[in-house]
Amino acid sequence: MSGKVCILITAICLLSLWVVTDTAFAGEVKVQGKGALWARGTGIAHIVGKGVVKLRVNGAGVIRIRNIDDCEIELHGVGRKKRAGDTLYIYGLKGTVKVKSKSLNVRFSGGKVTLHAWGKGAAFLKGRGKYRIRGGSPNDWPEDGARVTYKD
Repeated sequence: MSGKVCILITAICLLSLWVVTDTAFAGEVKVQGKGALWARGTGIAHIVGKGVVKLRVNGAGVIRIRNIDDCEIELHGVGRKKRAGDTLYIYGLKGTVKVKSKSLNVRFSGGKVTLHAWGKGAAFLKGRGKYRIRGGSPNDWPEDGARVTYKD
């Protein structure tokens, strides 16, 4: 199969997951903590709030950044970008993206991701991996999702 066909099939699969996961989950776990969040895993990470989020990804997945006119974005690495209104999509990034905003709305869906977020906000994590809030011990990402809040 050609590389373009593989990329297209991967994008369609990830976008279908995106639609399904924008709904609420009955098994949501709420965890609160101070100032900063660290997470590493595979699946979905959706961060909203005020402050900074930095994602390091390995090339598999889609990043969606909303409200980009109100954001400072630093992008390092190789990937494909597409802007649609006030939203930036980054496909297949192998590298890092750092977003700073008073109205963060950043979502990653796909392969391995490591993220750091600091300021005030909430993250929805679904898939497999570990997360930790500043000063806390590591927790597993529940497969049915976890809502994690952090604030200064």
